[in-house]
Formats: sequence, structure tokens, C-alpha cells
Amino acid sequence: SNPLGFHFDLGDKEMNNGEDYIFLDYLSDRLVGFDNFGGYKTSIQITIYSKDFLKRKQAVSYVRKFIPMSIEYQGSAEGNYFEAILRGEIILNG
Repeated sequence: SNPLGFHFDLGDKEMNNGEDYIFLDYLSDRLVGFDNFGGYKTSIQITIYSKDFLKRKQAVSYVRKFIPMSIEYQGSAEGNYFEAILRGEIILNG
């Protein structure tokens, strides 16, 4: 759930109803071996699209409370959304 009411989805899909979106995508998994076990360092990308400049900033602040990420701000290719691309890594056990 998110307090701003953004639509959430895994991967990417076409935005066709003028709503605000958050997409989560997995970019890569790298093995982190230890003892006889291992884990994975998973690179993720969260992309936020909003029609409203300030709402995009609020959504970025909301996501950053949960995981530190690098952020790139830009307009969407279509020119009708404000976009934020957040990239980071998380550790997942075996």
C-alpha cells in the first residue's frame, strides 16, 4: 500500500489511464557466497511516473524510507509524466 494511491505493478506495462504509477523491476542477481551457503545481491529498479511534479517527489520520499537508492529525475518519453528512476541493491538469502 502507499499513501498517495499510486498504481503498483511488477515489471512494466503500458500506462493508459492517466494515473500515477510505481513499477518494480529486477535487473540482476549476483551470488554472494559464504560458508556452505549463499545469498544473492539483487539489483532492483523502481520507476515512479506521476502527472504531478510534487506528487512524484512525495512518492520518492516514501520509497526512500524503506531502502536507500540512487535516483535519476527526468520527464517521460511521451512528455506527459514526471519520472523518477530509483536503483539499488538488496540481499536475498539462498
